[in-house]
Amino acid sequence: MATLPYGPLMTGGYKFILLVFLSFWITQSKAQDYDFLINWHGEEALSLLIKEIELSEVNVRLSGKHQKIAGTITANEGTLFTPYFPFANNVTYQVFNDEQLLFSFTPQKDIKSPEVKNVFPVTDELPVNFLKFYIEFDQSMAGGHVYDYLQLIKNGAEVENAFIPLKPELWDANKQIVTVWIDPGRIKRDLGPNKKYGAVLEAGYSYQLIIGKGLKATNGADLNAKFVKSFHVFERDEKTPSVTSWTLNSPTNNSREMLLIDMQEVMDYSSHHFMSVFYNGNEMEGDFEFISDGEISFFPKKSWQKGEYVLKIASKAEDLAGNNFNRPFDRDLNKLPNVSEQKFYEIKFNIL
Repeated sequence: MATLPYGPLMTGGYKFILLVFLSFWITQSKAQDYDFLINWHGEEALSLLIKEIELSEVNVRLSGKHQKIAGTITANEGTLFTPYFPFANNVTYQVFNDEQLLFSFTPQKDIKSPEVKNVFPVTDELPVNFLKFYIEFDQSMAGGHVYDYLQLIKNGAEVENAFIPLKPELWDANKQIVTVWIDPGRIKRDLGPNKKYGAVLEAGYSYQLIIGKGLKATNGADLNAKFVKSFHVFERDEKTPSVTSWTLNSPTNNSREMLLIDMQEVMDYSSHHFMSVFYNGNEMEGDFEFISDGEISFFPKKSWQKGEYVLKIASKAEDLAGNNFNRPFDRDLNKLPNVSEQKFYEIKFNIL
């Protein structure tokens, strides 16, 4: 993990918070272990850089072949493999460390510049204790330097130390969505960073999250235009979410229609990872998808049948301020000493 700017203020309690965050992320995504970048000159793929790790026995082979490709290895805060002849376009290669397969890559002749596809949450109204952004790109990104291209702007000036520059960065398995955390040490009011630096966001003000051009995709192309998400900040949200107001549609019997879950409030983008549907005591196979800040869909693998179903929501699911179903993210122990330990909340619905 990268050194945080707070030095001695990185207390045991603060470390525990970060470990909880990382544990959640690891549970939800299985990012690649190696960040890599193809170095191009014109349309020729000249070398492969495996970032931030030195591998003494690295070798590259054509996919499915045992013969190693001749080239040179340079180690300096990473491993650079340069073949004697450029990599062939549209051909898949496998990268090994000795005999251990690390990953595969395919140089593409037509290098498309990456674009920011979405920033979640979509809403432009965020609470002062807002916790995290999810930035989605339209292709796999190289990673490793995303924080060098992020800025949070207020009144034309950058907010210093707004984000936690975690290493490794929190990418999903496809390296297309990165999770960026507002520093929780400045959100929780009893921690040193909050007392020394204050909160990152201030109610009543407008901000811009800027993703700067130059951030590289795995194919070596740069983000060629900056992306700006503007938003306004309102008062602190200390209310835990509740399923009592959620509504579900009723899919038709013998169909594979979508189950639409209207949460009636803006929830964290990760909410759909904490849901499951049960029928006759068995979990149904299917896919949950994020539709909007307040709506999740479920598409079953098999047709709906008559009977009673249960939508289960793990209590770990959060709103935009990190409040889960059992406790607020930042609570006053004197006012709220006891919290629920319930693991799941349920909504029952019927197919007629």
